[in-house]
Amino acid sequence: MVTFYCPNCWRELKHDAVTCPACGTDISRFWASMSYKKKLIHALGHPEPTTVMRVAWLLGEMKVEKAVPNLICLIDKTTDIYIALEVTRALGKINTPQCRQALAGLTRHPASMIHREAGKILNNNADRT
Repeated sequence: MVTFYCPNCWRELKHDAVTCPACGTDISRFWASMSYKKKLIHALGHPEPTTVMRVAWLLGEMKVEKAVPNLICLIDKTTDIYIALEVTRALGKINTPQCRQALAGLTRHPASMIHREAGKILNNNADRT
């Protein structure tokens, strides 16, 4: 069964809702007001972890530099190791100076999966330059 969420407050909605009963957002107008990349960046706040992981992956694949501050914020606040891993990989694919700085900090992350991945990405990116 598919669960629908308000794109503004992330409350569950009926599949045919036009307006969110919780916050009053006009759902069609909300989505129409954003570009695809902005929608992806916004979806980093989605309550479904697998959605957040897919979004982080897409942002990395598309190399969306505008997403970097949001990705860094997400990795700082998430307790989900798999979200953190996907965000780490996305930062590596985007590969801006800000990403590399964040990855350098992640080499000291308490989760070995994260600090190993950050180190591997930094080494691989250094080999390409």
